[in-house]
Amino acid sequence: MIRLLLLALLGAGGYLYHARPAGPMDGSVWDVRVRKPSFFAIGRKDTLLFEQGRVTAANSLASGFPSVRYAARPAGEALLWTATSVADTGEAMSWQGSARGDQVEGTVLVTGPDGRATRLNFTGSRRS
Repeated sequence: MIRLLLLALLGAGGYLYHARPAGPMDGSVWDVRVRKPSFFAIGRKDTLLFEQGRVTAANSLASGFPSVRYAARPAGEALLWTATSVADTGEAMSWQGSARGDQVEGTVLVTGPDGRATRLNFTGSRRS
């Protein structure tokens, strides 16, 4: 009886793991360039991965920003999305983007633990 109960619990846990809500951008990968809003800004490359209702900024992950849930909604032909990731240091990255076809653009507000904020822009294209 206990084995049967244990198997039922394991099965339910597996179902709940795979039944997590998905987001409308899930399964897409975007190569983006993030830079200050200046004509001469070079910026840095990053990769945004949308999966299982979460977004991961690959280079930011290496800097301590975890994968987080994102919210998205349609707006005409575009899909607007937002996400905020907070590192253990207290630094926050708030992403606001617009995806249309194979192009994405938006802003990233980086707020330090001291409350000082830097606004960055990003543009990019879908890898997959």
